[in-house]
Amino acid sequence: MKEILLVLLIISPLVTIIHELGHITAVKIFKHELSRVRIGSGKSIFSIGKVSVGMFFFHTGSFHYKRGRAHHPVQKIIIMLAGPLANLMTALIAYAIMINFEMTTFIRNIVLNDFFILSIYMTVINLLPVSFGKTNTDGKQILDLLRSGESKYLKEKYTK
Repeated sequence: MKEILLVLLIISPLVTIIHELGHITAVKIFKHELSRVRIGSGKSIFSIGKVSVGMFFFHTGSFHYKRGRAHHPVQKIIIMLAGPLANLMTALIAYAIMINFEMTTFIRNIVLNDFFILSIYMTVINLLPVSFGKTNTDGKQILDLLRSGESKYLKEKYTK
């Protein structure tokens, strides 16, 4: 029971926050303006600045930004890939810690192992080009971008 609560209330939200921080970092690198960040779904239980946390904070997140003047389709693809990449990088760090350092069984087998598994899960699920209700995964947004008229820019600019 303790492990389930740890995963639901701490590890899963942490993995979601890391994912959204990946997107936010890319938005900031391209000098776009961050509009809002949402961790979770359902009724908002609290907000701090541009960040709001939903009642079901342990399974999903989203972000919105205002595009700057020089917004290229490649930038949007990089912004969409930054979330899964952040999860993949932190999963690899957790794995490296698990295999290289001595620690208690609880930390190795529960905390780091569950963090690793959830981070890999978040990476894979978000790269799949699917929709969950009204929400598109990062992979679906990338695929839609490539299928849209904006992909002509990508073909002309990067295939010559």
